[in-house]
Amino acid sequence: MTTLILLGVYLTVLIPLAWLGHRKAKRKTPHDFYLAGGSLGFLVLLCTLFATQYSGNTFMAFPAKAYRLGYAYVMSVGFMMAMVGFYCTYAPALRRRAVAHGFVTPGDWIHQRYQSTPFTILCAVLMIVAVLNYLLAQLMAMGHAMTELTGGMVGYTGGVLFLAFVVVIYESLGGMRAVVWTDTLQGLMMGVAVVILGVYLLGQPGLLAALPSRIMDVAPAKVQPPGLGTCTTWLSTIFLVGLGGAMYPQGIQRIFAAKSSRTLRRSLAVMVFIPLFLVFFALLMGVMGIVEHPGLGRIESDRVMVLMLTDFAERGPWLSLAVSLLLVGALAAIMSTADSVLLSISSILVQDVYGKTLGRNSSPERLLRLGKISSWVFMGIVVAIALTPRLTLFRLLEIKFEFLIQIAPAFILGIYRPRLTWKIACTGVVAGCVIALIGFLQDTKWYGWHPGIIGCAVNLIICLVGEKMSGGNRTSSP
Repeated sequence: MTTLILLGVYLTVLIPLAWLGHRKAKRKTPHDFYLAGGSLGFLVLLCTLFATQYSGNTFMAFPAKAYRLGYAYVMSVGFMMAMVGFYCTYAPALRRRAVAHGFVTPGDWIHQRYQSTPFTILCAVLMIVAVLNYLLAQLMAMGHAMTELTGGMVGYTGGVLFLAFVVVIYESLGGMRAVVWTDTLQGLMMGVAVVILGVYLLGQPGLLAALPSRIMDVAPAKVQPPGLGTCTTWLSTIFLVGLGGAMYPQGIQRIFAAKSSRTLRRSLAVMVFIPLFLVFFALLMGVMGIVEHPGLGRIESDRVMVLMLTDFAERGPWLSLAVSLLLVGALAAIMSTADSVLLSISSILVQDVYGKTLGRNSSPERLLRLGKISSWVFMGIVVAIALTPRLTLFRLLEIKFEFLIQIAPAFILGIYRPRLTWKIACTGVVAGCVIALIGFLQDTKWYGWHPGIIGCAVNLIICLVGEKMSGGNRTSSP
């Protein structure tokens, strides 16, 4: 009952927050709607970065992968920390350019740097395809979470339809302001819940100490030290998720929206330590689920986090309250990531694809109106796909990064390598995508390495060698 009350309160405040965000808008322009006018302070920026990075993947896919793989999935802590590390390689320098040139989307940087509309559109389409897959993962996670939160009163289909409708309503009404305010609320709920549950687990040393031997009885392979192949895949995944995640368009737009460079640096400094607590907690829930809920299939294992938290709720009133906060907070995190992705998709489509081709002479008001319409269209398409899930959440996560990471060499090297031309960068992106596509179609890893990583390595070599051989002039503004 507590969970349902908290869920009702949370959903009730979303629309008023969206309306307030709509009223707070100083100008009806894409920059104000998609970036909140570049006004995000430390706490709000930290919470929205947190909510964007920790989503349905963290609360559903990560425990499920730990359930299937065992202790070897401890590397998830590393790749989430790596994501922040890769942000730090370019974020401060890029923000200065964004402020100077009024960037709204990642494509604005690509276009300003390389002065090529075809290359800008290629990168924009690649981002849209990748994050559409991410949006699909969030909708699937929302459906599972809503079913568990309501005790089956709302089924998977009903959960997807209802929450998708709520998300697109407040996203199209309040824009970035509504999104980051809900992110802040979600972050506070999550923080309180994780502290309470963490204190409880630390006070049960016998429970954790006995866990490996209990797993040995039901699934001994899941407590064995990893072999060379697993370690290779670890390293591949750290680069895949770390560098690919640093190319999230919704994350890049938050870099643009930071109030100052100091605010951005402080937020990233805190973000790098969060995986040590939150991701480790998600890992622990998945590993504990091996003995508490054995026999779950690949698709069924996506529910292991919710099943474990339901077990904890029966162990006392404080734990019940913490579980309720965490479950509602997890759903809020999933919704926050979904609205952030939807906001990015609509802005990229309208600003980079339409705005730099057919809509060159369109007014900011028209572009903004088309962006809101596109949010509804995209959400409808992805909802239709989400109603018949055929892949695990973690597989969707991998597919997204395989292609998103191909943008990284052109995006980051463009800041530091002034002679890198759009033709060289485009060749690298296409080559990397072809390799990633071949690996995707084969549904395999090559000697433990993700095809996207191999494609990115080829992409990077093409860019570096091509830039060295090029006698071209500087193509970017300082």
